[in-house]
Amino acid sequence: MLRYQGGYPPLKCLHMQRSLVQRRGLSAEMIMSKPQTTPRLTEPEMVTLAVKTVQEFVNSCHCKSEDDILLALSFWLNVGIEAGELVKNGQKVVLQ
Repeated sequence: MLRYQGGYPPLKCLHMQRSLVQRRGLSAEMIMSKPQTTPRLTEPEMVTLAVKTVQEFVNSCHCKSEDDILLALSFWLNVGIEAGELVKNGQKVVLQ
């Protein structure tokens, strides 16, 4: 279960019944599944991919200020936390 504990900004502007992970149609199996023939990325490769992907996400949000960037990153962080909870627990319960 997710609870806001002050470690990341709450998504104040979203009024949602379902989590972002559920709205995107992700399941624990989809997140955990990986191609059988492709080896796992190394940690430095993961860092490189993560930085590139976050930069692309922020640029796609057309942020005009630092506050816009922080808001975009708070959405990114929330989705990542929810995806981690889904993988860890196999199901999501969102407390509002």
